[in-house]
Amino acid sequence: MCLVIAGFLWFMNMLSKKYTDTITFQVQYQHLPQDKKLSPSSATVNVKVVASGFNIAAYTFGIKEALINFDAAQFRHKDNQYLYSLENKTHLEKMEEQLGDMKVIDVAPDTLYLRPIPTQTSN
Repeated sequence: MCLVIAGFLWFMNMLSKKYTDTITFQVQYQHLPQDKKLSPSSATVNVKVVASGFNIAAYTFGIKEALINFDAAQFRHKDNQYLYSLENKTHLEKMEEQLGDMKVIDVAPDTLYLRPIPTQTSN
């Protein structure tokens, strides 16, 4: 019985420490323009974080939903390419707000794009 209690306490102590890990998050795009049909460049982002073992385990085992929201209104429009882009590194603070007690170190891909969906013409 003492070994079981000692093992449990050791495990809890290990989860309370900070770790660096990469977690794959699903991307949800909000406020997409209704007048344009846009296709996102990526449905997921890999986020390198520093967090407690409890937080990392919650995402790893599906206790917390691995989802990050991006506001399409924050994407910059490139006139000559009909392309909208968002550099993830400039929005690390907004990601950290969504993730709570996690410190975001890096994000891949480093830029998300919204490209227009080509319209088919009927002949």
